[in-house]
Amino acid sequence: MAQAYPPYAGSIHRLAHYCLDLAELMETDRVVSVVIFLRRATGVAQQLCLSGDRYTYLDFRYLSCALGDLAYEHHRHSDNLVVG
Repeated sequence: MAQAYPPYAGSIHRLAHYCLDLAELMETDRVVSVVIFLRRATGVAQQLCLSGDRYTYLDFRYLSCALGDLAYEHHRHSDNLVVG
């Protein structure tokens, strides 16, 4: 079930928190987080790793898509409403 997330605002901590809340709410341990950027993001953290001396307790990453990098020609005849 896809869920829309409020604007990313560059906070990977905020996104990880949202994904944890969503997993708890939906009673699942399977969440795929995707961040869609209008153009390629620079200087934005793409991984959050919380660890101690012996263990890693949280290793969070998201998939990213930069819309500005996609070629229109590859998608112009798509039946996908989001693409059209």
